[in-house]
Amino acid sequence: MLDLVTGELTRVRAELPEVDRDRMDAHLHGFRTLEERLADLSPMCTVPMRPEELSESAIRNFDNHPQITSLQFELMAHALACDLTRVACFQWPHSEGNARFLEAEGYRAFGSLHTAAHQMSYEVVGDAPVTDAERVIAREDMGNLTRWRSEMIAGHLLDRLLPDVLENTLVVWSAEMSEGGTHSNRNVPIVMVQGSEFGAFRAGRYLKWGSYDPIDNFRAEHGGKHMSKVLVALCHAMDAPDIDSVGDYPGMEPGALEELF
Repeated sequence: MLDLVTGELTRVRAELPEVDRDRMDAHLHGFRTLEERLADLSPMCTVPMRPEELSESAIRNFDNHPQITSLQFELMAHALACDLTRVACFQWPHSEGNARFLEAEGYRAFGSLHTAAHQMSYEVVGDAPVTDAERVIAREDMGNLTRWRSEMIAGHLLDRLLPDVLENTLVVWSAEMSEGGTHSNRNVPIVMVQGSEFGAFRAGRYLKWGSYDPIDNFRAEHGGKHMSKVLVALCHAMDAPDIDSVGDYPGMEPGALEELF
């Protein structure tokens, strides 16, 4: 529409006082920006060709881990952009596979995730003693895996979201456990990334509750906060203030984790 009346707009603009020209420019810029956003959105919301079917063995092959992760994040970005959903969930496979794929991603490859997680904590894994050097390597390997995952979230999910979607999105990334060797679910690390327009939480902070021994006394009370309080805070941030608890395990504290706000 703007392109069809460019000549007329130019003539009218020349006849306006300077202050009105600025207003007109801002008004037309808003239309042009909207046009560009719609142009970006249209291809995303066109139903694509059906991708090649992956066999069950290919899906379970950890060497295909980067490809499948990227495809899942692309689906999430399209679904959010086209307003097919307002909430999307993704879970990496459980830690029973291997990390040979990391070599192609620029990191040191290693074998069983499960074994490495136990070597981080225990003196003996199976019948084999764990040396200090092996423990250091195991921790480096698991750290590399976490770094790779963070790069995938940043480069293959956040960077794919349209600006308007990203500005109004909250991403919550949680580990499956805090210490692989003891399978502990206390002191679980969580990363939250919110867009500039979401703004429900105070960002740019590192928060920690309690003092925790992940190896020798991992079942003891440590003064932390229940995960339910984080989930309730997320519900409140998304206009569900009536939710006071998520789950029903014994001793669960109701209410939101107010320190997040």
